[in-house]
Amino acid sequence: MVVTGTPTKVKKIHIEITKKQRALSDIGLKENLPVVLVFGGSQGAQRINEVVYDLVKQNLNENYQIIWATGPKQFDIIKEKFERCSVNINNLKNVKVLPYIYNMDEMMNLADLLICRSGAMTVTEVSIVRKTGNICTTSK
Repeated sequence: MVVTGTPTKVKKIHIEITKKQRALSDIGLKENLPVVLVFGGSQGAQRINEVVYDLVKQNLNENYQIIWATGPKQFDIIKEKFERCSVNINNLKNVKVLPYIYNMDEMMNLADLLICRSGAMTVTEVSIVRKTGNICTTSK
């Protein structure tokens, strides 16, 4: 028997500044502010989404920007919460809200800080990209 760890496609990569600028520009964010990547696993995490929603609603992210993956099932819920406040989810300042991130390896490598749920795969990926992470456990 050979112990190999958790298999993952995520790798630690150096992202050139021009590639980072392009990736951020492609999703409507700036290059001159730190990037916080927030996600709750492939399906999202309700409690993380609630906290980030409150943070964004109060405009507490003026000095940094957020790439926020809500999870496919919760994207419409978050979108509707913003719409009830007459806010278009596509026009949030310093925030890009996505249902799912298909290029997670790239996003994890270009982010300055990760805020995520502590699933086994996520813990493995955070350790691979060697990013500062606030890995939290939620009940939802």
